[in-house]
Amino acid sequence: MRYVQLATLLHKADYIAPDGGSRISEAERAYRLAIRHAPNPAMEAGVTGNLGALLLGVAGRVEDGLRFIERCIERFAEARIVANPLYAGALFNRGKALDMLGRAGEAQDAYAEAARAARGISAAQGSYAKAFAAQKQLSKEQVAELEDATRYLGLVAGEVQEEESPEDEDDSAAGRRRRRWRTSSGDDAGDGGVGVGGGGGGGGAARAKPLSELQPAWEWLDGIGAEDRSWLHFALYHGYEAQGDASRAWHHLELANRLQRSRIQYSPDGADALLHTLRELFLLPASAGLGSAAHASELTSARATLKALLAGDAGCDDATPVFVVGMPRSGSTLVEQILASHSQVFGAGEDTAFQPLVPDLIAALNSADRKAAIAAVGMRYVAAMRAHMPRDSPNPSPARIVDKMLRNAWNVGHIAIALPRASVVHVVRHPLDVVLSCYVQPFEGRGTPWAWDLKEIAHEVALTHEVMKLWDEVLPGRVLHVRYEELVADQAAVSRRLLAHCGLPWEEGVLDFHATQRTVQTASLGQVRKRIYGSAVARWRQYAAELRPAAEILQPLIDVYEAGLRSAGLLGGHADHDEL
Repeated sequence: MRYVQLATLLHKADYIAPDGGSRISEAERAYRLAIRHAPNPAMEAGVTGNLGALLLGVAGRVEDGLRFIERCIERFAEARIVANPLYAGALFNRGKALDMLGRAGEAQDAYAEAARAARGISAAQGSYAKAFAAQKQLSKEQVAELEDATRYLGLVAGEVQEEESPEDEDDSAAGRRRRRWRTSSGDDAGDGGVGVGGGGGGGGAARAKPLSELQPAWEWLDGIGAEDRSWLHFALYHGYEAQGDASRAWHHLELANRLQRSRIQYSPDGADALLHTLRELFLLPASAGLGSAAHASELTSARATLKALLAGDAGCDDATPVFVVGMPRSGSTLVEQILASHSQVFGAGEDTAFQPLVPDLIAALNSADRKAAIAAVGMRYVAAMRAHMPRDSPNPSPARIVDKMLRNAWNVGHIAIALPRASVVHVVRHPLDVVLSCYVQPFEGRGTPWAWDLKEIAHEVALTHEVMKLWDEVLPGRVLHVRYEELVADQAAVSRRLLAHCGLPWEEGVLDFHATQRTVQTASLGQVRKRIYGSAVARWRQYAAELRPAAEILQPLIDVYEAGLRSAGLLGGHADHDEL
């Protein structure tokens, strides 16, 4: 039992506070020992599934993870323990693994099977909800099932009244459709409420079912948490979006995000303060030298030192790292996939190896042997990235390794000091397309606490733009900015520029990025399996009225961005790729 506890603790620690995967190998060893010493088939199956889930988050280990997950499913089936939340969870994780490996059809079947296995099991509420949210297409029967579930939950919570029915909704206007529900944005929800309501009849059913009729089928959902409940509404958003019912789709999207926002405490103040600190550190404003001639002299010396460090005076002399940074859902996974399609490149995904080194880098700046200490930090990063190479990689020593941890946008200055030869690529997209794509994406896990509110997403977009402006001022020409719309319009030209920036020779194979066999561990895993096609540029226009709160915050940035598109001849209805 102690092995299970140790493995679970390490697994959770890696999830909550990732540090580049330092705990993974120890967690794997503990899981393997727990499997060996499992006292019964159920314990063995459950721990085997946990090990599989752990390996899904490790670059190059997804197939290993899938094997353990399938072994878990087999063990449960052999023991005839299928009415079990761990069995349903393993089926869901099987879908995730298949998705990551590009086996989309099999993944959808696995998700559907997971939903069926979880239904009726109170402890499997999360697997049931997430399995529906992960499915790309829902039948009308599935939409009706989810409407019943969400209506039941709304009735139990007092957010929907018995007499409310689908006919009460005027789905021609986003504002009037809200009359049907009591939400936290209205007077009925009360202060601090999260009134979310429920659905109503699978796209136009004539009768709203009463609680007495729904309860026998859905009381197993009693006590469901806000996060799991949100997945049901995300699923209904996708279901109605596919049916072309934008009004109902947006209604459920709002409910899903409101539920997610209700469960977290978040303020952008920390990010605002960080931006201010970075400006002070890397711009060394004149105010820092006020007070005396000595202070002014110190400021001049500090500026000269900083300039030398940013120019590569210290640091690790290794061109291996390529950092892809920016906002989620901007096209970064597409850029990584193009790079990873080159014979000399390995795409490591969203690695967390650099951020934990920042405190050590700051300490190195103040050490006696500054240059050697800074170089050592850079070498540790490169070594960590190379250690993540899959054991069976056809190219165990690639010339470039791509780190797509987007949050490194805030670390570009530190990267320039520790890794002066590293390449940095910033991927950008129309601000409102980014807002919409983040809002519709049910992010799972840490790292995006701002993603559940339109104004907070807009603020994050603006902050990311400001921090990248800072690096352009501090490191002119160091960052390559790639416009998603331009990449979509002229893939070859932008790909050539991208490879040149990373010091790589041209290879035609990068144009066939969709054929590259590699696992993708982000929300864009399905899109990079396809050729560039049209559907996502200016998609925000479909929901222009609903996005107005974000547009009001971002209007100056939107104006600048659209002027750039217009000057490049890109503001119009050309082909595009699905959002990434």
